[in-house]
Formats: sequence, C-alpha cells, structure tokens
Amino acid sequence: MRFLNKYFVVYMVIFGACMPKEEAVEPFFRGNVNSVELSSGALKNDILFYDLEKAELIATARPIDFDVTAFDGKLMINMFRYITVAESPKELVELTDTSGLQFSSMQKAEDQWRLQPDTDYILYMGKDDAGQEQGHCKLRYSYDGQVYKIEYAPLNSTKLIAVNLNEGEVFSILFEESTQLPSPADYDIVMGKYLHYFDVEQIEYEVFGALCPSASVKELNGSFANLTAESADSLDWSVSYTDEIGYDWKFYSLDKGAYEIVSNQNFLIKNRNAFYFKFRFTNFYDGIGQSGHPSFEFQLL
Repeated sequence: MRFLNKYFVVYMVIFGACMPKEEAVEPFFRGNVNSVELSSGALKNDILFYDLEKAELIATARPIDFDVTAFDGKLMINMFRYITVAESPKELVELTDTSGLQFSSMQKAEDQWRLQPDTDYILYMGKDDAGQEQGHCKLRYSYDGQVYKIEYAPLNSTKLIAVNLNEGEVFSILFEESTQLPSPADYDIVMGKYLHYFDVEQIEYEVFGALCPSASVKELNGSFANLTAESADSLDWSVSYTDEIGYDWKFYSLDKGAYEIVSNQNFLIKNRNAFYFKFRFTNFYDGIGQSGHPSFEFQLL
C-alpha cells in the first residue's frame, strides 16, 4: 500500500505540473451610480422604456400607439392603454354584445396583463389621445412555439381578421399594423400611467408607476449604499411580479400638498441577461415643480 501511495504522489506531482494554471479572475469596475431624470410629458401620458444595461431611455410612446406584444409565449396587452378584458362565454363569431361580461385590467390576474392562448376574449380598447372611446374588439390566438396566430374583429363583426406575429413583435389592433416599439426583451423598466386594483376599495384607479415585464424585482428597505451582489445572491428569484416596483415608491403628503419619495425603499433588479442592479427613486418632480418627472438612481452590482 505504501508502494502504491509513493508512486501515486509522484504521478500527481508530474500531472499537476503539466496542467495549465488557472488565471486569477480580476474584479472589474462596476461603474458609478447612475442618476437619471425622465419626463412623461405635460399630462404624464408618455410611456418611457428604459434599458439599465445601456443606461439609456430607448423609446417613448403614446398609449394609443400599440395594443398587444408577442412576448415569451404569451400575448401581452398594453398595460398603459387602460384596456380591460373579459373572457367570452361564446365562440367569437357568435358574440356581438358585452351583456353579463366582467371586465378587468388584468393587473390582478395571476399572469399579469398576459392573455392565455386558445381562449376567446373581449377587449375594451380604451380611449384615444382626445379621450374618445375606442369600443370593443374580440380576439383569440394560438402559439406554436414560433408564431403567434391571432384572430380578431370588431365586436359587431362575424368575420375575423387573421394576422401572424413573431416573437417580440408589437401590434396595433386599432391601426391594423405592427410598430417599431421595443418588446420587453429590449428594456428592463417601463413607466407610465396604468390601472391599479385597490383591494380595500375594490376599484381600479389610475396611478403612475414602473413595470418590469422581463426582469425580476425584489424590494429591500434600508441603505442603498449597503446593497451588494451578496444581497442579491441571497434572495429567492423564482417568483416576481410585473408590478413589483409599481406606484407606491411615492406617497401624497397632505401637509405638503405634493408627492414624497419613500426614502428607504430600494429595489434589486435581475434583468433578462442575469445582471443585478440596485435601483431607487429619488424624485417625482422637475426643477420647476411639475410632477410626472421620475428621477432615479441605479448601479450594476
């Protein structure tokens, strides 16, 4: 046994000498804290698409510009159009009115703002920029792993319009065309006005907030400076909601007659490429006191 051990040691010394040495991984500079101020317009109607990796506002849009997005196997409605949805009790070609239907903004749905394939829906299409009602449409779609096959029509029509969408394609039902707006795979945070359901009051009410349809988010209270990559590694990222950031990073102070930021509220964001960022809001007003100008800080961990 001692004989074998002696030769085993010699073998390991020779083998180890032939193996390439591991290079030490040098820590790289994660960058400074980014400070950003955005504007959602005079009426707070603009939708703001922000990419944390690029540290860039990649697009703005009006709520009327699009209706649905083909993303990650589901058809996602425009959260900022005040579209509300009801499942149809009949085949789409047979349904011509909304009697007895219960409509929801889908913010409280388990799969938030995402329509399920092979299901018949009626959509209330919200209003245009001038506040004009856009009526209802009926819609269903299927997904074969590559193509989203959509059928839709005005509520009073018995002839369905068919269109195929590819992954990431953004489509306007009202204008019957695709747009050049980004899909959730292109950004981390999108901000604007949407309908939030308040459980106690049992109503849906307009709020201004931030949604993350492709990133995972966790809220942590405390010191922004003390958040590290270790803070992110210790969290369970298996469950996260699109409205995890939401609207309540600010509150309305009756004493001051203005919004204030929740000072110790921070967010850790794990984006689609598995990079971690720490993020917090710092203001909701511009330099002349107009609201609808979200300011925030973030840093790559």
